[in-house]
Amino acid sequence: MEKSSRTFHELLQRKIQIVLDVEV
Repeated sequence: MEKSSRTFHELLQRKIQIVLDVEV
């Protein structure tokens, strides 16, 4: 469970970073 949550969080952070990169 913890591993799954960690992966989900990492994916979310990556998506946010990509969106921020595109916005800037």
